[in-house]
Amino acid sequence: MIRKRLPKKTKSAVSKQALKPFDATQLIDIDRLSHEGDGIGFSQGYTVTVPFSLPGETILIKHPKYDERSVLAVIDKIEKVSDKRIEPACEYFAQCGGCDLQHVDYQEQIELKQSQFLWQFKDLLYQDLKGKKKSKIEKPLLSEPFEYRHRIRLSVNDGKIGFKQAGSNNVIQVDSCLITHPLLQAKLSVSQDDVVTQLHSLQSVEWLIDDNEQIAIRLILKKMPNATKLAQLSEYLAEHEVHNIRVEGGSEIWQNSENLTQKIEYLTYQYRPGQFTQVNTSVNQKMIAQAQRWILDSVGKNEAKLNQALDLFCGMGNFTLMLAKHFKHTIGMEGAKESIQCALQNTKENQKQSEPDKKSELNELTFLKQDLFDPSWHERLGFKTFDLVVLDPPRAGAKQICSDIDKIDCDYLLYISCNQATLKRDAQLLKRKNFVIERAGIMDMFAQTHHIETMVLFKKK
Repeated sequence: MIRKRLPKKTKSAVSKQALKPFDATQLIDIDRLSHEGDGIGFSQGYTVTVPFSLPGETILIKHPKYDERSVLAVIDKIEKVSDKRIEPACEYFAQCGGCDLQHVDYQEQIELKQSQFLWQFKDLLYQDLKGKKKSKIEKPLLSEPFEYRHRIRLSVNDGKIGFKQAGSNNVIQVDSCLITHPLLQAKLSVSQDDVVTQLHSLQSVEWLIDDNEQIAIRLILKKMPNATKLAQLSEYLAEHEVHNIRVEGGSEIWQNSENLTQKIEYLTYQYRPGQFTQVNTSVNQKMIAQAQRWILDSVGKNEAKLNQALDLFCGMGNFTLMLAKHFKHTIGMEGAKESIQCALQNTKENQKQSEPDKKSELNELTFLKQDLFDPSWHERLGFKTFDLVVLDPPRAGAKQICSDIDKIDCDYLLYISCNQATLKRDAQLLKRKNFVIERAGIMDMFAQTHHIETMVLFKKK
């Protein structure tokens, strides 16, 4: 059964007088998708949310749940079927809480996501009074529809290891995951053995694979297992050709792990299990290439402007190293100590590699550990004038930074977001600071799901 919360209250076209009780026997015409990928219709003054329905469909609903002006229901029967609807490829679809768009043709998924983005940001896309200047909307960056994930996290509940069910903390055990790299899919059964499942206080299991097809596992527990348990675990995983292991128990870390590798054009990134990397390495490469193109097209029109760049939430240097190839001085700021250490090591290794051919030569580069949700985030900067600021925050967005962006001086701001709700909030903050959207585009980092990665280039008026 699909469990979802009622959507937030929305303004209705109906007056504030009390609505009549909702008649669930009426057919619902689906008008659009919500930012969570659910079908939205309007009936009798109510906003009706129907998971797994599509625009253009007419739905007979059941099990409605009510709020003041909202209804959440499930499909009883599709009276009019969209020609974009297909049979989901995965046997766990609608049970597993991961993919929620497998019932839609992939090209249509892209069009729906693009439409969703344009609808969400219609009031923020820039156009001058004469209509001559306006925000440029790029074509979406596409993914492979399946087998693209290089990292997956399995949840643990009641002795089961698998993916969370839709709208629930219950876990569904799976033998396959069609969006996951085939070599990682083959390791799903390894997680089900008693050696893993009976680890006391186990909370989650993460599998990773790098560009050299080296596989790693990360286990997160409330308490670190004793030495005997760790030896048993290590021996069992070695039998299944898994030698790169990280165990986190409370505040303790035990690891028998080597660096994993990711290559992006002329740059090589090394990282360890537990450090953030994008799950879709192919789209990540396209994303960095697009960011570079936008920067050179806009900021780089005047080479004198390629002077100073600031990369906030820089992680292991995903964007920072690319920036350091073009800007004379780049600063990367990040709150996680391990990520800063990884970024420094990546800088050192890439500078070594660049010596023979100068292809990946990096200019001056500085990394600072800083809590970027703290109001004092800007105080550690030695100078505060930047030609470009890059923002790549987590799902919570960058409200503090966007509120205080006038504490530094910058002409351009490149924002990469995995959450359109916080991106829109932050874009509205930037608009108040006289930034306009010069360029924008979506990237399908998470194919078969409603999630959208978005890149927006802001320019100060």
